Amino acid sequence: MTSHPFLGRTLGAVGCSAVLALSGCEFQPPTAPAETPAQSKSPAYPMKVEFLTFTATWCPHCRRVPALLERLRAAAPGVPFRAIDIDLPGNADLVKKFAPKGVPYTVLTLDGESFRTIRGLASYEDTKAVLDDAIATRDRVLATRDRVVGTGQ
Repeated sequence: MTSHPFLGRTLGAVGCSAVLALSGCEFQPPTAPAETPAQSKSPAYPMKVEFLTFTATWCPHCRRVPALLERLRAAAPGVPFRAIDIDLPGNADLVKKFAPKGVPYTVLTLDGESFRTIRGLASYEDTKAVLDDAIATRDRVLATRDRVVGTGQ
């Protein structure tokens, strides 16, 4: 089940096969719509992909993260990339929400909800493949949503 404000409702309208194709999990309809009325009716409501990497200053592998993020920024200019130091008090809410299992730990989000994770330092190619998957999923969901919203369903 997803807590995403749009995925649950729209994918429920198009059927479980779309859910399985997009998320690899079973669909369970939400008990109440999570989106606001403006979001549920507006085809302009964007889905945001965000790339969060949890790091620590004491971690030797984390020292390679900035170079990786720079390469990824160049490959996906519309995606925000953030390195989050788990030891800084100002990041406690994000650390609690995403519960990194070590560092570095990367979370790709769709509208603030965890979509894919990478534990440890992955290669540029592997990380880019996960990022591309998140962007492609967002684009498929937006296309499905636009068809459903556009037909008045």
